[in-house]
Amino acid sequence: ERAAFDNVGQAMSGLMMLTGSETTGEPVGTAFSLIDRISALHAAVGAVSALYHRTRTGEGQIIDVCLMDSAMTTVEIPASYYLTTGTEGREFGRQPYAAKDGWVVCSPGSSPILRKRIYEMMGKEDTGDHQPAGGSIFVRIPALADWIKEHNVDEASEKLVAIGVPAAPVRTVSQ
Repeated sequence: ERAAFDNVGQAMSGLMMLTGSETTGEPVGTAFSLIDRISALHAAVGAVSALYHRTRTGEGQIIDVCLMDSAMTTVEIPASYYLTTGTEGREFGRQPYAAKDGWVVCSPGSSPILRKRIYEMMGKEDTGDHQPAGGSIFVRIPALADWIKEHNVDEASEKLVAIGVPAAPVRTVSQ
């Protein structure tokens, strides 16, 4: 029931804290108006659904889109974790892995199959060093971080993708 812009939705939903700095604890907003775009998509889905309903029934519909509701859809996993456990699971922006010449994202999730493939690819034994980020399926594997540091971005990404692990190089807009 009040005016808002994208940054208000990011702040009030908890998104800014999730994308914030783990070391300083400072909140950080996204580099673009994410909540505005999600709200626009919710409005578009509502409009298409209303048109479909009108075609089938001849009745009109009211579309009501709230920026805060849209913002809350971005934190559904941490919110579910909190509601289940009573503790906050922090994701801290899902930090990429550093490579020789840039950055790589890798998301094996909590899959023991993908984790096994990663350790086999690295020629190492799984010592259980994976570190789930509380409330998240994002898992950080220190041994993988060390392995990626020894490789360039394209090589690391290609090897991970080849074994079925969701991975990609971190690119700039111009790339």
